[in-house]
Amino acid sequence: EEDEDDPMKITEGKVTYEDANKGGGAKLLSYYHCGPTLHDTNANQEDAPTEVVLLHGAAFTKTDWKTSGILDTFCEINNDEDGGNLLLLALDLPVSADGVELGIAFDSLRNQLLSGSPVIFISPSASGKGIVDLAEI
Repeated sequence: EEDEDDPMKITEGKVTYEDANKGGGAKLLSYYHCGPTLHDTNANQEDAPTEVVLLHGAAFTKTDWKTSGILDTFCEINNDEDGGNLLLLALDLPVSADGVELGIAFDSLRNQLLSGSPVIFISPSASGKGIVDLAEI
């Protein structure tokens, strides 16, 4: 049985964000998470976790990060030896999302899961368009 506070435990959740591109309305963004949660971190930037966000390509979902074993590998890095200081999210952000939608979704994640520290995005394919668009804003 896994401990609820085990940083290697993969949990599933959803956040709501406003869809600015289609005239408003709420959208759900599902994710897998492992590592410290926002309430586990403190205001000291030196102690802030390394935050990694995994996006997916057009033919895939967040589940592919899990079934491939990649998510498990990243989460296993979160052991006592390194203090469990890696926060990992695998998102189901649509590959059609542009920079505006990614930014709004990211703000919702920051309010609920992320600390506000710099984030590393891993994007294997089409989802990288949203990151490029966001950088141009």
